[in-house]
Amino acid sequence: MFAFNVTLTDPTGRLDSATQALIKGDLEGALRWIGRYVQGQGSLELAAMGVSVGTTGYLADADANAFPSVAPLAGGGSLIAAGPAYELVTGSDPNGATPDFHVSLNVDLIGRYWFDPTPDDLSDGPPVGLIDFENVMVHEVLHALGFTGNQRDLNGNFANLDRSPYDLATRQDANGLWIYDSAAVRAANNGNPVPVDATHGLGSRWYHVDVPTDLLFWAAGSGVRRPLSDIDLAILHDNGIQSVTPDADSNIWFGNDTSDIVAGLAGDDHLFAMGGDDRLTGGTGNDLLDGGDGVDTAVYIATKAQVQITGAAGNRTINSAQDGRDTVRNVEVFVFGDKTYFDLAGSDATVGRLYGAAFARAPDAAGLAVQLNALHQGLTPLQLAANFIASAEFVVRYGASPSDVAYVTALYNNVLGRIPDQGGFNVQVDALAHGTTRAQLLLNFGDSPENQAKVTSDWMLA
Repeated sequence: MFAFNVTLTDPTGRLDSATQALIKGDLEGALRWIGRYVQGQGSLELAAMGVSVGTTGYLADADANAFPSVAPLAGGGSLIAAGPAYELVTGSDPNGATPDFHVSLNVDLIGRYWFDPTPDDLSDGPPVGLIDFENVMVHEVLHALGFTGNQRDLNGNFANLDRSPYDLATRQDANGLWIYDSAAVRAANNGNPVPVDATHGLGSRWYHVDVPTDLLFWAAGSGVRRPLSDIDLAILHDNGIQSVTPDADSNIWFGNDTSDIVAGLAGDDHLFAMGGDDRLTGGTGNDLLDGGDGVDTAVYIATKAQVQITGAAGNRTINSAQDGRDTVRNVEVFVFGDKTYFDLAGSDATVGRLYGAAFARAPDAAGLAVQLNALHQGLTPLQLAANFIASAEFVVRYGASPSDVAYVTALYNNVLGRIPDQGGFNVQVDALAHGTTRAQLLLNFGDSPENQAKVTSDWMLA
């Protein structure tokens, strides 16, 4: 949550006291609604005003009152922040004593609204034919928190080189369609960017998502209450705004590019860890867990035998009576109630199997994170295999300087758990004699079908 204050004035004189009370109550409710998901420093000062722009004008309009420069951009100009977002992130108020942002309410269209008499009860909604005023106010506040920037012209061109986070994330794709593209939005949108409105007037164009069911769609809907979406909160995350720590309700949470530890508790939670080596616990409920980059861990109460696992590495469904039905993406380590399993594919799986080949054991999560991060930063599996051979643990198991015969015999024992067959043994010793390195042989044993079957039954998810 965050602190705020709302003032309302009506220079038109057309809003009676009862309507003004409903407007102010729903504005405050809209800020509390957003505060269920994000937190920050300072105190946001919102100035709302009744204006008359005709029955063909906008319903409402909002924006930040200041755009402080945050940092220089490589191509010139400055990264600018919406003042309210800047204050939530830094605690510094770029407006001083004046309001941080404004909302203009068109009194000529005030009759189109349904005002929620209980704005903190989000289970209700407007009747058919009326627009949810509180919903529209959440939409408008989000403009001031980050769905804004250095206004483009109708062709998408800027007047100068300054850019907001939203501006930097907006571009045309290969088909000429305008999209918002960031790591957070791709996490929230199942790996895809989100289209933005590029067809309406400047009051709408560029700073709305072109998804009709989304709260930040360019047109308000009648008879519906749109929730804050994963996409909406991803864009606030791109503005540096921090998520609220999850509670027992249904949460949408975005982490930082550090090693986060977060638990969703009850409810149907959407947890996006982003960068870092993160540890996620969905708790009860049907959750979405996305580890993002790094080597990430998902924790469950249920034992391995109590869960049903479907999907492929990097995109799993984990279903159990104890933990609910979870969609789990970009998670490499699963800690069940009885045992830890690893969910790896491709070169990551090759590195994971090196532990079984070199040390005759499952990986430890911390050590695996080190090795996978090294792989992702450019080391090859062969280089990592050489590092395994040079390790103290390898020397203890294989000896300081074993002969080729002793080394191959140890590989059969440690990797495959059996004495060598003479034909296979001769092939491996001959390979070493003719230039195959011990690191390459270790990789070969680790990736052999026999070892893959062995580790899959023990600690690797199939």
